[in-house]
Amino acid sequence: MRWSIALCLASLAAIGCGGEKSGAGSGVAETIGVAPCDEYIAKMNACLGKMTASEKTAMESGYKDTRAAWKLAAEKGGAEKDQLKPACEAALTSMPPTCK
Repeated sequence: MRWSIALCLASLAAIGCGGEKSGAGSGVAETIGVAPCDEYIAKMNACLGKMTASEKTAMESGYKDTRAAWKLAAEKGGAEKDQLKPACEAALTSMPPTCK
């Protein structure tokens, strides 16, 4: 359970600001059903769209890993899903101003 928060925060530290739209360019933003996480994903998707190709390449992998970890925790439910809200709120707070 604590590993989820640690993984999320470690991934955020590694990626800074990046994102991806679900469906590889489909234009449909992915949601996981936890409001702060969904807000973070939407903002990161928008931020990614403003990046140069090299910046985007540098950010994508870590962002995908973070999003996948959050989605898995949300699917598991219970305490793991409950821990997502504060983790995603922290992620929103630590976003660079250019991504907010």
